[in-house]
Amino acid sequence: MSTPLTLVQLRRYAVTRSLFEPTTLAQAIDRLGFVQADPIRAPARAQDLTLRHRVRGYRAGDLDRAYAELGVEEDYFVVYGFLPRSIQALMHPRARSGVPIGTGRPWSAVRRRRAQALLSASWVNVLARTTITTPCDSRPRIRASEYSIIGGVST
Repeated sequence: MSTPLTLVQLRRYAVTRSLFEPTTLAQAIDRLGFVQADPIRAPARAQDLTLRHRVRGYRAGDLDRAYAELGVEEDYFVVYGFLPRSIQALMHPRARSGVPIGTGRPWSAVRRRRAQALLSASWVNVLARTTITTPCDSRPRIRASEYSIIGGVST
């Protein structure tokens, strides 16, 4: 039988997996996969707070200043932020052209099938939400037209 984790062990686990040795800005974004962006500066912008401990010599605004040379994109992944082009290509495959964003090569048949399966699963999830009803209300709780990929249900 395993012993339960202590608070100290859990804290150490979280820190070692989310904080890593300071590296370059591009490598940090690539390793994180997504960095939330927030223009509100109270106490500081979210991207600056996230990157200051993960990028060697990072100063507030470095991401904005280096944006054009980094090979990253801005997009929504539940919230707004910055992500590597390789991740964005998985989020928005170009089904008709067969060429994902950020590359000049068409996807292999295997990768195209995986992307199609992912998209199909996403739409199945959206469609499943359109049929949810309560015993006292026959209207769907969530209509497909109200469903937003970036924020759940629109109001």
